[in-house]
Amino acid sequence: AGISAQEDGFQLADIDLPKLSYELTRIGLGTDALGLYTEPDSLDLSLFISLDLSSHSNRVAIWNTNPLLQFQRVFLPLARSFVSYDQQARQKSLRGEKPRASLVNGISPPRGRDLKSYFTGGEAITNGAIARGVGILTLELRTVEDPRLRLDSPLDRAQFVDFESLSRQVELVNDLLHGALSDRELYGPNPAELRAGHAQNIKDEQRTIHGSLRQMVSQGASGGEAVPYGIAALAPDRVFGWRPWVALADKSGDYRISGLPPMGLEVHGFLLDPTTGNITHATDRGEQAQKIGLIEQSLTKDETAWRTVLFPASSLDLYERIAASRFFAMGDWDTKVMDRRGITPRSYGYSVGEFGDEVMVLFGAPGDSLRLIEGSVLLLANEAGLPGEEALGVGFSPATRKLIPQVTLQSAKDMWLLDESRLQQLRSFSIDNPMVESLHESARLLIEKAEEAQRHKQWGQYAKLAREALGTEYRAYPEVRGTQNDVMTGLVFFVAILLPAVFFFEKLLFASTEINRQLLNLAAIFLVSWVILSQVHPAFDLANPLVILLAILIGVTGLFVIFLLSSRFNAFMLAHRLRQGGTDASEMSRSGALYAAFALGISNMRRRALRTSLTLTTITLLTFTVLSFTSFIPSIRVLSTPSDWKPAYRGMLLQDAYWWPWDYPAIDYVRSHFGDAGTVVARTWRFNHRNMESEIPLTAATGTATADAVLGFAPAERSVTHIDRSLVRGRWFEEDRENSVIISQTLADELGAAIGSALTFFGRDWRVTGVFDPALFEEVLDLNNEPLTPVREEYSELMTPGRELDWQKGQAQFEQLDLAAQFGHLSAQRLIVVPHDRLAAIGADDYTIAVRFDEGIDGEELIKRFLDRSSYTVYAGVTDDSGQLQAMTYTSLGVTTIEGLSALVVPAILAALIVVNTMMGSVYERFREIGVYSSVGLAPAHISFLFLAEACVYAVLGVVFGYLLGQGTSKMLIGFDMLAGVSLNYSSTAAVASATIVIALVLLSAVYPAVTASRIAVPDVVRRWQIPDPDGDVWRFIFPFTVNAAAIDSLCGFLHYMFDSYSDESVGDLYTDRTRIVRRRGPDGPVHSVQLGLWLAPFDLGVSEYLEIAMYPSSTSGIDEIEIYIERLSGPLAHWHRLNQDFAIKLRRQFLIWQMMSEDLRQEHAETARQLVVDAESLEAAPAIAGADESEHP
Repeated sequence: AGISAQEDGFQLADIDLPKLSYELTRIGLGTDALGLYTEPDSLDLSLFISLDLSSHSNRVAIWNTNPLLQFQRVFLPLARSFVSYDQQARQKSLRGEKPRASLVNGISPPRGRDLKSYFTGGEAITNGAIARGVGILTLELRTVEDPRLRLDSPLDRAQFVDFESLSRQVELVNDLLHGALSDRELYGPNPAELRAGHAQNIKDEQRTIHGSLRQMVSQGASGGEAVPYGIAALAPDRVFGWRPWVALADKSGDYRISGLPPMGLEVHGFLLDPTTGNITHATDRGEQAQKIGLIEQSLTKDETAWRTVLFPASSLDLYERIAASRFFAMGDWDTKVMDRRGITPRSYGYSVGEFGDEVMVLFGAPGDSLRLIEGSVLLLANEAGLPGEEALGVGFSPATRKLIPQVTLQSAKDMWLLDESRLQQLRSFSIDNPMVESLHESARLLIEKAEEAQRHKQWGQYAKLAREALGTEYRAYPEVRGTQNDVMTGLVFFVAILLPAVFFFEKLLFASTEINRQLLNLAAIFLVSWVILSQVHPAFDLANPLVILLAILIGVTGLFVIFLLSSRFNAFMLAHRLRQGGTDASEMSRSGALYAAFALGISNMRRRALRTSLTLTTITLLTFTVLSFTSFIPSIRVLSTPSDWKPAYRGMLLQDAYWWPWDYPAIDYVRSHFGDAGTVVARTWRFNHRNMESEIPLTAATGTATADAVLGFAPAERSVTHIDRSLVRGRWFEEDRENSVIISQTLADELGAAIGSALTFFGRDWRVTGVFDPALFEEVLDLNNEPLTPVREEYSELMTPGRELDWQKGQAQFEQLDLAAQFGHLSAQRLIVVPHDRLAAIGADDYTIAVRFDEGIDGEELIKRFLDRSSYTVYAGVTDDSGQLQAMTYTSLGVTTIEGLSALVVPAILAALIVVNTMMGSVYERFREIGVYSSVGLAPAHISFLFLAEACVYAVLGVVFGYLLGQGTSKMLIGFDMLAGVSLNYSSTAAVASATIVIALVLLSAVYPAVTASRIAVPDVVRRWQIPDPDGDVWRFIFPFTVNAAAIDSLCGFLHYMFDSYSDESVGDLYTDRTRIVRRRGPDGPVHSVQLGLWLAPFDLGVSEYLEIAMYPSSTSGIDEIEIYIERLSGPLAHWHRLNQDFAIKLRRQFLIWQMMSEDLRQEHAETARQLVVDAESLEAAPAIAGADESEHP
């Protein structure tokens, strides 16, 4: 209905304008001659009122078609007007008149309610939402608290319409419209403000699609020929709740659809046979077609051009698309279609229903056959005994069949045959996975039993066995492929170890100095190693070895180029920056020090060939031993954890940790697995709206009340939990679909209801058959030690004040809220219970599924078999060894156990001792060499790293030789058929674990010799140097550094430049003031000193001091010693001690940097010092810097 502001008053329009315009145009009638306004802009709509009425409720809500708070504020004046019209109509009604329908203020609901709490299902997008989408001021009158159970079903017929209730609603609507049309203040006291707020918040967002259906005439063509009179079906985003659109294209294959909201959607094009109605062309999802026209887009612009490519197709239907491990119907997020060649077809398509549907239609080109891989659905049509890629099957041809029957069993068989082919290939190399073999064999037996049940038409047994077979084989399927991939991963890891081993071996064996000869030697060693490895490792039979080699070479070359470019660039920029600062760090490269350490270590190994050979042999044998005598066995382990409560019954409970509902297939799968062993029941509940104060109005002949929620329990629930013990009157349900309700004592008292009374809610009448005591009801606990009452999610906000309001205003997404989810059970005081099937028919979801085992049933074994093919955590009540009932929690996970590791303790200790002895001998043999390293400036850490690098060479080469020896031995034993009953482990876990164990053992064995070598060295910058204690506020000590007398000027110039660079601003570790170079006469010769005022960070401590670095002649001719003089000027004494300890270490590092400078930089600093130096005699009698007393220094 629309209200249009015209000069002669108001005009009421109740027509579907676009539809009317189309129909009149189709039959050739003009609209202008009829005096009809059919164009959307022909009416200057002041207010659009939409009607959405159903007949099984007496309540109508007025709302603005959008629940967000920012939109509701705009409509408050209109809400007050319509509430006043309802009140006026009620006052005019006479006593004794038949009941009227009531108005609900959906714009400003009563306190504690939300508009959505009145919506109980069956809502669809109405004309009001379309009008709002174009920016029109819109209201809607909608029937609420009616579940609309027959909507979109064949039962939605006139005979089921409650005309009496509908007439009451129509009378209410008439009263409201009469009041609105006669009210000059309909928009409140300030209409301009209302419209300004509406214009600011509600925009014209409707979109239009100009589409075309095309067919590619040839592969690679950029366009295509038109498909006349085709059908374009728009599947909207499920989030928005819009119905699908269907448009008929014209003779040019073009169509136009308007009135769409800004959302993501898919366009499916079809062409039907006009005689039979069969689909002859479908949407092409092929790569080439999608480049021309995408099947899915988002409507972000007002006008969107959409091209859909069709292809000649035949359809193939399939059902039972259920995830075998999670029991839910799959969507289309992981769908892969292949043709007979094993690649994505050039042209193919598929259509799936809503999320949760089990149905899919595949579309294939004529003459093509399709294979489908979608989660646990694997449809290949393969045959037994086919090797390699042939085991991927030939696919199903849509031209010869229209349906793939028994999808579950077919998937299980195809998956089993594919796994069998792959396992046969692994068995040929004596590669075995016990977990996979066990699952694979179990699935084979289940498939045979399912086929036997199918032949005997035992469909219940067939469904159980087929589902269990698919779930079991699907658990093995990724492990089979994973075993093959793991063998490849192990090879890749070994090659990664092989690359440094090749480098070490070249240095150890040839030690070429020319780069060309080095490259030739490296290439030769790598190729020889590769050839040997290709002969002994099965990965080369599982994949193309040339592809592996090419991939490795490309990867290594790429990494080398990246490293070379980045290192060159970084080195250039560092050198440029340091040169600008007057320093040179070319000698401080860590990578250069690392390379030098390995080179020195390998050089030492070359000089002692016999000892090196024996040590390498030891480590090689250790690696061989680890590979040969350790086993890494994967398995599925069902973990059981005892709980500290007494279970209510002997059985099992399936409940999601976050209380997410279960899809329908879940109860079906659980019933098929446990149905023969006990009683299976599902529990459901329904609020009017999730997570809201959602009252459910109850009406009886004697009164009214509100319930918090409705529970759905099966009649068999009394056999599981004995919930019927909570009844104080009446009986429990006897049939699954009886029209009965059991209410709490609280609600019974409020309603005045007795057994047999009629109770109305959800738009239908129910018969009260029982009344329960709320306290007794809450005492009935399930296997999770929680009551059976509904659970509500409760969100608590974490440190985000105001975010909840932003969310309500639409200014924040739900994911942006910092929330903690908690779950609390509702009280049973205001609950009602109906049969499970009746509530499920309204749309309620199952939240828990319980099984009570029959006597004599081994429930624990059933649970373990169930978890072998699923990935859930279940609660259970089982009988322990003493016969007592014990609460347990079961879950399954894949684990890997290591066997045989304890037998390697003695060989590992012996190998470690040999390595320690070798390295200690090397340390003492190189005693004088270590002293030379220390004298040229190597730190103790650098010296210790020399020996760790040598140990690393031993470890890497030993691992490579041991691995090759182990694989070669295995290959030889297989060739002579000497491994009957023995399986080999080529997994990456074995390779990584073996290499890690050996390398760690060797490096740990070298730690003590490396530490011993570092202790022999002279302490350096890395080793903590302790300065002596100060004398009060004065610190004077000899600095552990000497300098050639000829280099005094250079050192002074460097120190002056360094300290002076901190004088501009107090940023960094220190701040300096008035740095100067002073020269004076001493008893043994000239004394040079660098003097400055110094503040140490953090500056808020206020630590300041006078610093003088004096260089004076020592007892050795031509060598000057250095003395440091520090006098505290301010700051706490303790902080002064601590900060100067760190400062002295950093100062010593600067001396070492100066020592490694190039000669040209030293000369630059020397020239600077000669220009800046001042004689002490020229200074004033009073020191220029506080604390400087010339008489106290040398």
